[in-house]
Amino acid sequence: VSVKIDNELGDSSRVIGGGGEAQGFPEGRGAVSGSMAGLLTTAGQALIDKGFAGTSTSLKITLKHGSGDGSAGNESIEFMLDNIAFKPKSSEVSGVNGREFSMDFDGFESGGNLGLKITIKNAIATM
Repeated sequence: VSVKIDNELGDSSRVIGGGGEAQGFPEGRGAVSGSMAGLLTTAGQALIDKGFAGTSTSLKITLKHGSGDGSAGNESIEFMLDNIAFKPKSSEVSGVNGREFSMDFDGFESGGNLGLKITIKNAIATM
């Protein structure tokens, strides 16, 4: 799985008398996109079917160390993409592994919500 988060922050906010330093970054419009690939299973086929049907779905990606509960040595980060639509690219039989699939996806806004939530659990109280 590959996820691209583009926040379109402007980097041209240098002003006269600013000493060559940026004086703030104007907000851009956020966008989420990505791709995924894997062996075709029943779950993979369901994603491909959603892609061909143009059905929106969600995707949760969790990376854990240890139990992931947030204590020392058990950290995790979770990416929750609430509003995405898959676009099938290919489905092929290759080698002894069987049928593989590859799909792109785009996030979309729903009710003013870009649909991206990132949750970090670690032993640090504040950042």
